[in-house]
Amino acid sequence: MSSNRLKLNAEKTDFIWLGTRQQLAKDQLKDQLVVPLDKVRDHGVILDSRLNMEAHVANIIHSSFYQLQQLQCIRRSLTTDARWTPATAFVANRVDYCNAVLYGTSALVICGLQMVLNATASLVGLGKYEHITPVLRNVLNWLPVLQRIQFKIAALTFDCVQGTGPAYFSSIVCTVADNSGHPGLHSAERHGVDLFVP
Repeated sequence: MSSNRLKLNAEKTDFIWLGTRQQLAKDQLKDQLVVPLDKVRDHGVILDSRLNMEAHVANIIHSSFYQLQQLQCIRRSLTTDARWTPATAFVANRVDYCNAVLYGTSALVICGLQMVLNATASLVGLGKYEHITPVLRNVLNWLPVLQRIQFKIAALTFDCVQGTGPAYFSSIVCTVADNSGHPGLHSAERHGVDLFVP
């Protein structure tokens, strides 16, 4: 670290030990000076030692429902369009922030985030007996949470294939046509449609 002119600040540095429940039960670091934490925050994402993302989603749910409670107090003073703007700013953007890390998590975790979007749609413009899905799709133009995650990953992959994505992802996203190890495949003749998965 010193060769890169970096200095470790012990007060601001967190350490986490990742693994399965069995690996974490071994407690390999019990006599060390550095004690691992159960949860750490990195770029606003809360990572727990088992990487099940439950702590991160619980934090999103808690903060989103707090914002919805604040908006509920002034709901009658706002038109539907006026309610849509803060709901999107405070809640939908919070659900979308770094949601690609949730790919592959359990359905229970995703269900909690979908509950937040449903409550937001209800606050924005849902009648007493209306179904939530048409409001999400037709009024708010919002995808369900799982499809939002898949869309973000697909958009990032598309950007990498086009050469406009981040350099650290562009180096690992390559088409079958670009891979010299598979030049004779039929998918290589489709000019960059299929991706090579190592």
